[in-house]
Amino acid sequence: MPVRGVEEMEINRITVRIIGDDYLLSGRDEPARLREVAEDVQNRLDGIALDNQKLAKTQLVMLVALRLAEELSNLRKEHEEILHLIEEAK
Repeated sequence: MPVRGVEEMEINRITVRIIGDDYLLSGRDEPARLREVAEDVQNRLDGIALDNQKLAKTQLVMLVALRLAEELSNLRKEHEEILHLIEEAK
């Protein structure tokens, strides 16, 4: 049931190829943005694969996942620090 006052957003779906496998991505973002995210993941995988040519697909994917988790954690910490500075400045 739609929430009153909240516009329903269309769910976009696209198929992307990442390390040779097709994936159906869906989300509220524009298809171009979904494709951009998939390309970022592929580029990260390619970068790690160049430096670690003997790793299996699952190992490459896990390394990318860990690096993304680290980036996310760092960004959350920075965000909290910025919010804290804003509160102090009030």
